[in-house]
Amino acid sequence: MIARRIGHFSTALAIAAATLSLPATAQTGDANAEAIYRARLAVFLKDPGNLPYEPTEPLRGTSRWKPLPMAPLAKRGISADALEKARSYAAIMNSSAFMVWRDGKLISQWYAPGVTANTPITSKSLSKPLTAIAVGRAITLGKIRSIDQSIADFIPTAKGTPKEKITSRVLLDMRSGMLDQGFSPDPEHPYNRVLLHPDFGERIIDTYPMPHVPGKHYSYANAPSLSYSRRCGWAPLGASLTPLLRAAA
Repeated sequence: MIARRIGHFSTALAIAAATLSLPATAQTGDANAEAIYRARLAVFLKDPGNLPYEPTEPLRGTSRWKPLPMAPLAKRGISADALEKARSYAAIMNSSAFMVWRDGKLISQWYAPGVTANTPITSKSLSKPLTAIAVGRAITLGKIRSIDQSIADFIPTAKGTPKEKITSRVLLDMRSGMLDQGFSPDPEHPYNRVLLHPDFGERIIDTYPMPHVPGKHYSYANAPSLSYSRRCGWAPLGASLTPLLRAAA
């Protein structure tokens, strides 16, 4: 896993309320929300590929956590040369951290100068596989019945709408049917109106376009993951209190 510092365009587009130091879940009045949106849009349009993106999301976690154990050298299963080449690549790409985890144990870890194992790092696209892990755990614990369960069971506002047909399976597969990710300088375009809005999680469900039938069209996208990871992945596990650096790049 390589945690990248460099913000790509897709990361920037999925601002998800990171800009202007407001929490992603902030509920705001219409006038204030519009002012925040306009300010974010102005920053975004100046340099879409380098918009600051480090949102946090409340997450309770567990009080019984412990560090991942290191695998014995003889049981790591990957050559030291291959691991060193991967670590060197991570450093060249200006990464913050590099970790290789196999069979429940670490077999390699490296941190950039100024970064340690306890430094919070914005996960960006790593949030997608982490969401899949959270969903699997929620199913194991009986919090989610099946990946074929409608998201409306977790997001009541989706009931009675086309988005009620979206399941965990198609969201994890990036086949939600929602509008493909892209860019537009138009202030009224859904890319901007939804993803730069302080209440983006609600806007994604309430107003983000859905031009395709769920499960029929693949598109790598951030918008569906933003709302899903919080409300259908972490929420059933009781995530609610401490900061989780969440990404959707």
